[in-house]
Amino acid sequence: MLSGKLITFVGSTPNIGTTLASYGVACMLAMETSKKVGYLCLNLKSSKLHRYLGREDHFFTLDGLRAELKAQSLTPERLLHVCDKPKEAHGLHILYGNMLREQAEFFTPAEIIHLLRVARGAFDICIIEVSAYWDNAATVSGLLEADSKIVVTTGDIAHFQEDFSRWIRQVGSVFGLQPDAFELMAVQTDRHAKQSEFTIKDIRKETQLHLIGHVARHADALARCNQGKLMELLSPGHSMHHEVKAVARKFADFYKLPRKMNIREETWFQKLIAGKRAVS
Repeated sequence: MLSGKLITFVGSTPNIGTTLASYGVACMLAMETSKKVGYLCLNLKSSKLHRYLGREDHFFTLDGLRAELKAQSLTPERLLHVCDKPKEAHGLHILYGNMLREQAEFFTPAEIIHLLRVARGAFDICIIEVSAYWDNAATVSGLLEADSKIVVTTGDIAHFQEDFSRWIRQVGSVFGLQPDAFELMAVQTDRHAKQSEFTIKDIRKETQLHLIGHVARHADALARCNQGKLMELLSPGHSMHHEVKAVARKFADFYKLPRKMNIREETWFQKLIAGKRAVS
């Protein structure tokens, strides 16, 4: 019986931090729970996670599974075998995305659905990232098959109003996906927004979605990702660690995932100290 849960992240807009947000949540789930956690990059045209993690060579990617997906012969054991298992995130299994951009349109819905159903058998919970563009099988099938659907957007009105309306409301409804089936994750938010800037409250009002969490704008995020040091953003001393952990814990609670024995709830004092370290 395929009982693993699928959580799909889609950006309202390309290149706004969806990879960072979704991968951060996956890492925290792996650290928090004793269950098997997967991360599938199904962004068929712009897969960058390997670069953000500093993986220069010898890593397996989605396009390496084309023959098995076409033949519908992929097994949970095979999927687990080809996944990267980073020592920095013990318990996480990563399938990096398609490296053959020109082949993106040739992935069929049947192939993607086969992969996702195999993932249900391989993992207890699996985070999936798909492209913000809906012109490919992975985005549509990845959302249709998901148990939880998260749309990631920013405080830029072009993102949370125009792009959200175009893709989530208009195109999504063509495939039978209603906007209220999604939850919201806001990224690149400013803790102290100026009067002329839009806030999380404005984003929620416009999208009418339940906010599951947010990630602030971190000045060092782009540089660290481009240097292959994404994991530094998820270290306990960085404030992003606590932002994505809060989202991961909501999923762990919702899907009743058992916590690791060494995980204990932080006291208010520990949270205070961690917060001071993050801003110092």
